[in-house]
Amino acid sequence: ARQSSVKRNFCSVYDLTPERVGTYDFVFCASVLLHLTDPLRALYGIRKVCRDQAVICTGINTSDNLDGLSMAQFVGQANGQAFWLPTMTCLEHMVLAAGFARVERVATFDLKSIGGEWSTPHGTVRAFVS
Repeated sequence: ARQSSVKRNFCSVYDLTPERVGTYDFVFCASVLLHLTDPLRALYGIRKVCRDQAVICTGINTSDNLDGLSMAQFVGQANGQAFWLPTMTCLEHMVLAAGFARVERVATFDLKSIGGEWSTPHGTVRAFVS
């Protein structure tokens, strides 16, 4: 509508490669990683197609006793929709392990369903290629 050059790609995040989808100055990944069995593999794909920076937001574990620890809680079930809830520190370490040069915390917030049935703490980081 505004003559934007933004392109939306429909594919598995595990299949992201420059050959398949190209490369982008900015990649936005919102509330996807917690739904994946292998979020680190997804971050590798995001890094492959990112030329400058990515904003990554996902469900996080906010337990007080885990503050500052690089840990992820497995919450998966056979019929569930979520698998992993990393701490913010773990999310930062995962982003760096995927090949980004640096990461900064942006925000934490509670993502609430429209009907109010559930609320999931989320964290957002900005990842930089250089």
